[in-house]
Amino acid sequence: MYKNQLQELAQRSCFNLPSYTCVREGPDHAPRFKAVVNFNGESFESPNYCPTLRQAEHSAAEAALISLSSGGAASHSIAARILDETGVYKNLLQEISQRVGSPLPQYTTFRSGLGHLPIFTGTVELYGITFTGEPAKTKKQAEKNAALAAWLSLKQLAQEDTNSTSDHENSDEQEQIRIARALQNYRLNEKSTTPNPNGPSIPFQKKFSISTPRPSSPQRPTLTSYQGIAPPVIIRTAVPVFSAPPLRPPVQVAAPPICIRQTVPAFTAPLEKLSGEAEEILTCDVDESTAIRCLEQLEM
Repeated sequence: MYKNQLQELAQRSCFNLPSYTCVREGPDHAPRFKAVVNFNGESFESPNYCPTLRQAEHSAAEAALISLSSGGAASHSIAARILDETGVYKNLLQEISQRVGSPLPQYTTFRSGLGHLPIFTGTVELYGITFTGEPAKTKKQAEKNAALAAWLSLKQLAQEDTNSTSDHENSDEQEQIRIARALQNYRLNEKSTTPNPNGPSIPFQKKFSISTPRPSSPQRPTLTSYQGIAPPVIIRTAVPVFSAPPLRPPVQVAAPPICIRQTVPAFTAPLEKLSGEAEEILTCDVDESTAIRCLEQLEM
């Protein structure tokens, strides 16, 4: 029963399914088991040893449900909010009322405290017996606290009857049967001792020490307190990842000196030195025969 409810809670919370780890002790003919369930990174351990592995896993799942619904360390998580919506213990009380043949549980809330800070106390009447829950800030949570107190009280009452009758069979069906039987026996005993059995509902008189299991969490590191002057704080300049390195100034390099050379056109040819006779011909007046003779000498 509790394993199914915890699994449904994990599915509705979009968490991983619960995983169970069991420890076995004792001899082979009389072993005993203790289980730890891991739910969304938090570990919940079964409070007592159980004779079977299945009972130990159900006990660990029940411890997880009680811790989530009673405002423990995970009261502000998604799982706790969804558990509040489902109303697990209100549904369990309805099943018990159907088994004993009584009307459905009736819830009543009482308001107290200041106007801007109200406190609500819830009670639930089941089979003529009234159970009172822990105070809460809202009416809805007060009703759930009353249902939780009623269910845990009935479980303790059924456990006392089981110890007296030495009936150790434990299953989902058998557990509800034992709780319904214990509720009927308690109602008959109260009617026999009450002068007016047809009067108003009977308040539940027995008080049980209900321990709320807490999820096991790693120890927090201890903070060191300094007396006098605190140690110096080193502040480092953080450079954003997207920033570019600073630009370097351009280096001025002196240009090489410019050499200007005189250019000679490619189509010019150096002048050949003329012989003394030809130069004399060019500079003086000669007849035609002399000029021809000079030119022939040049060609030769």
